[in-house]
Amino acid sequence: MKTLSTIAFFICIVIPALAALVLSSVYASGYFHAQETSIASFVQMAESTRFLKALGYTFLLASAVVASSTFVALKIVKLLNRRMEIPSWYLLPFAIPPVVAAFFGFHLLSGVGLLSRVSHALGIHSTPVDFPALVNDPFGIGTFASHFMLCMPFFVVYFIYLRSQPKLEQLAVTARTLGANEQQVWRHIVRPTLLHKSTPLLLVFFVFVLGTYEIPLLLGSQSVRAMVPVIVDQIKGYNLKGIPTGYAMALVYSVIIIIVAAGLSKKMSRQYGA
Repeated sequence: MKTLSTIAFFICIVIPALAALVLSSVYASGYFHAQETSIASFVQMAESTRFLKALGYTFLLASAVVASSTFVALKIVKLLNRRMEIPSWYLLPFAIPPVVAAFFGFHLLSGVGLLSRVSHALGIHSTPVDFPALVNDPFGIGTFASHFMLCMPFFVVYFIYLRSQPKLEQLAVTARTLGANEQQVWRHIVRPTLLHKSTPLLLVFFVFVLGTYEIPLLLGSQSVRAMVPVIVDQIKGYNLKGIPTGYAMALVYSVIIIIVAAGLSKKMSRQYGA
């Protein structure tokens, strides 16, 4: 069974990822868009402030989403009963694709959205247009909120599942028997175990936020944009000479994500390991 899982992992994950990197390298070289290959596209990318700004903004957004979702989910799980049954309606966000979440966030947070109309009805603002800009704002509040609404409920469900495992409960009971209070049990046993067991999940959602396209495209700022919309615009633009630069961005961005994910995985395993 383990061998089949390994084979499936290589076929479904490793091989497509390597193929994408090879194709991005070929396209970035300009082979299909110029008569001669060069590294000019990589030089243009390195000299572009647009790439660096998008890279920093995207990693900052992903870090903020995962960190805040984890923090809030842990606080909720700490307050809930360990044997709590999750209501079926709470699983609804899991069925929402990013494009639907983007439109939902727009109709909820925009100047003519639901929150602005509610605030106007309550007399907080004289007109719905006076509602603070939460969509296409320079701070990416709408983008952050939409990602948060997708990630946080999943973390809560997964943490509840992990906390209900018999081994973790046995460790907690043993600690209480030895004189530890509930705060010490949570701080030194439950929380580190939850974070350690959920490390792969946190990294998956981190990479998921790094790779989303619809939410930052619809809700994000036009001055500082996320990395994937910048890459797509570069590749699908009318300037054919800029297409290799777009593939160079995609290649470098993919390599950076792989390196960062591997480094975070190693660091988190050491920090929250036994």
